[in-house]
Amino acid sequence: ILAGEAFLARIYDALRAAGSSTGSNVFNTTLLIGWDEPGGTYDHVPPGPVPSPEPGAPAGQLGFRFDRSGYRVPAIIVSPWVSRGAVYTEEYRHTSMLATLRNVWGLGAPFSGRDAAARAFDHVLNLDVPRDPQTWPDVTPLPVPDFQETRVKAGQALSTLGRHLCHGIVEHERRLRGSSDAAAAAPLAITPELSPRLALDVIHRFGERYFPRLAAGRNGAAADNPADPAADPAPR
Repeated sequence: ILAGEAFLARIYDALRAAGSSTGSNVFNTTLLIGWDEPGGTYDHVPPGPVPSPEPGAPAGQLGFRFDRSGYRVPAIIVSPWVSRGAVYTEEYRHTSMLATLRNVWGLGAPFSGRDAAARAFDHVLNLDVPRDPQTWPDVTPLPVPDFQETRVKAGQALSTLGRHLCHGIVEHERRLRGSSDAAAAAPLAITPELSPRLALDVIHRFGERYFPRLAAGRNGAAADNPADPAADPAPR
């Protein structure tokens, strides 16, 4: 947790300092901080119903049809275009990120009924004049334990969950390509050798397959003036 807080602080500070007049900068970049789980925090509000990703699909284990939400988790949006201290209590979902990307950049049709019904959050970027990033709060994370720093330097900071997630993505990619590419994907399936750097490469390849316009922006293949959102619709 402490390493995660330090990581977020570095990203936050980098965003505040991104003052380039071309390319990605603090005024055309939005940082979304979301949680997959809150560490077991109790929620007194019962989970509500949600649209099933695939209506009519057979029920899963114990008759579950994926038509119920989980407990609530927080999220933070960091941008000069968000009002100071704004709190939004409407119901959003993890798939609101997909809905927002599709809504703003026209990245294609919904993946399922879940992100088709999710509320997008681009409406929170509603200021006419951006807030000066230098007026944002300063963030000072607690120190990261020495053992964690040692693991990072040794390329061992990827968790068991992270390794298995990457293997699932690699297997998905292998099946999309066909069995003829199995040998090319095989080295990534060795769990102990999967480093954080290699994991990022796997995730980028996966994202570029489903969002080719994101790939164009990351590889510098977009418009001549990347600082102009109208000229360069690809997000960074």
